[in-house]
Amino acid sequence: MADLLINHLKEKGEGHSALAMLVNQWGFDEKLIPKALQTIGSLFPHYSLHDESHSRQILVNIERLLGDNIQLLTATDTWMILEAAYWHDIGMVVPQKDIVDAINQPAFQQYIESIRNNSHHELYRFASSFDIKDMSKCFSGADAPMEAVDKFRQLMAEWFRRQHASRSEHIVQAPWASAGINSPRTELIPARLFKTLGRICQMHGMPFAKLLSGLPFRELGMAQEDCHPRFVACLLRMGDLLDLDDNRFCPVMQRIAGDHRSHLSRAHEDKHAGIRHLRVDRERIEISAECETIDGYLETFKWFDWLKQEIQNQMANWQDIVPNRELGLLPTLGTIDVRLGGALQIIREGERPQFSIDKEKAIELLQGTNLYSTEFACIRELLQNAVDATLLRLWVTEEKKHPASTWEQPFSKEADEVLKSLPIQVDLVEMPTVASTPNGKTEWTLSITDQGTGISRADLEYMLRIGGSQRNVQRQSEINKMPEWMKPSGAFGIGMQSAFLICDEITLTTKSIYTNEILQIIMYSPTGEHEGLVLLKVMGSDVSHPYGTTVEIKLRLNTFAKSWPGSMYDDGSMSLRFLSSMDPLLDQKFPYEAAEIADKISIFSNESLVSTIGKLKLGDEIPCKEFMITATEETQRSWNFVCVNGHVSFP
Repeated sequence: MADLLINHLKEKGEGHSALAMLVNQWGFDEKLIPKALQTIGSLFPHYSLHDESHSRQILVNIERLLGDNIQLLTATDTWMILEAAYWHDIGMVVPQKDIVDAINQPAFQQYIESIRNNSHHELYRFASSFDIKDMSKCFSGADAPMEAVDKFRQLMAEWFRRQHASRSEHIVQAPWASAGINSPRTELIPARLFKTLGRICQMHGMPFAKLLSGLPFRELGMAQEDCHPRFVACLLRMGDLLDLDDNRFCPVMQRIAGDHRSHLSRAHEDKHAGIRHLRVDRERIEISAECETIDGYLETFKWFDWLKQEIQNQMANWQDIVPNRELGLLPTLGTIDVRLGGALQIIREGERPQFSIDKEKAIELLQGTNLYSTEFACIRELLQNAVDATLLRLWVTEEKKHPASTWEQPFSKEADEVLKSLPIQVDLVEMPTVASTPNGKTEWTLSITDQGTGISRADLEYMLRIGGSQRNVQRQSEINKMPEWMKPSGAFGIGMQSAFLICDEITLTTKSIYTNEILQIIMYSPTGEHEGLVLLKVMGSDVSHPYGTTVEIKLRLNTFAKSWPGSMYDDGSMSLRFLSSMDPLLDQKFPYEAAEIADKISIFSNESLVSTIGKLKLGDEIPCKEFMITATEETQRSWNFVCVNGHVSFP
């Protein structure tokens, strides 16, 4: 209980009859508002607690921030702090009429459209079929009645969560008409102060710049006092952000919400459960967390970032916020970090690893409008990355073992033997059919394993910036020594990220020849729900584990082609072995797209300096459907090149 602030208000109220009105108003609201807050769970059972316990903890946090300086507060400021802590989330109290009215608002329809346009949103399927004009279809985006209820509740909860700060301002000014809260409003306390209180509540969910422009530094209070709305609003925001401890989720409400709680809700559960160290006092703010899930890590990182930014904003404007210098400054910001528990690791602790674009490469990449002209061009990029890593490995480890003449041109007998020594393995395997797989599609796993240089932690940091690998001094110094015909064709990292055109997740298992460390790297699409997150798992340093990298992606491919191209069995230069080996009329399942990919891999192998071996394997429903993906002897050495004065180039 926030006894210090309440007792301070009561002490102030004893000194003046007008200030006693504030004590009386608080006495009513302290009992009335919690009753209303209890109803928040009806629409938000999957959320953290926003009841009286949350309000009390905000006040306790404010008491910690102020310390003995509570005695310097005016009665009006103290009253506003108490009232704002209790009223600020009242906008999450949603009468049935408000739900009906919201559904008919144009802004709500735009909200639905925004979800429909985001295929990664967990309410995408439900929102796509949500049509209030045809109630028979309204809940067709769910598989069962209870799921429909849960999805509808989550849909409306997210809508009102976004509006709740502004709704709080409205309810504070008209509590009975808006929410049935019989908080007294009389001329004994000016309506102006309630309007100011409403704006303070609104500002807890607004950008900081809005707070500075929307609230005055000083305002006439009760009796001979002034009040300071900006200061009260800033304390409210800090107290709210710092309610982080691991008791924010009620086990009873979690049971009511069930196992189908939203991903965001589970992420916040993990955020609060992960708190390992929490210090809030006049001297210092310190927080550390250890999360068990990716979503929890992301939300905790975002929350900590908001807290850091809030403290920075308040400190930068403190002279325009604090009522007087005697109140001092905000506490010093100490260690605030988050890490992943278990074997998962982040490249740099406390920083969000994600993809970015090297500034000097951004324009060049954007201008390349035909960078990936076909849907599966990125697979060629993955293969080329494997070839480039293999060529670099061969140069680094074999260059000094052979005479200089070996490296003068690609097709000398010596060079040919070296190039054949580290083939690339490619497997395209159909997975067992699952119920969630869309009709006409099956799931496939594509894995590409090279015996190249592997990826170290340092290499990974460069790879996360598109085009950034050219800044990798160690790698570039080796590449510059290579003969022209062996040099990598592109920048490591660009082709890797292009795979997100056809998948949401890339898994790499790699061992670097430079560090001997074995890493598992999971990379998520920048446009997916994990927002480009990159996870790192250290697998040890097994001596028997080969050097190189395995890239694995999962694809959903059409079983049948929508149309049969006229030149289906010949691309003009070579036979398409996999397509021609299957009869679309006789085969029970004709994996057209998979066969097309396998043929492209085979074509790539024909043109590559490094040989490619592998297989196309269909699911168990079609026995004995396993084909080797290998270039034919006739075409494997059919590259065109020109050798002039010892320099090799390809037309």
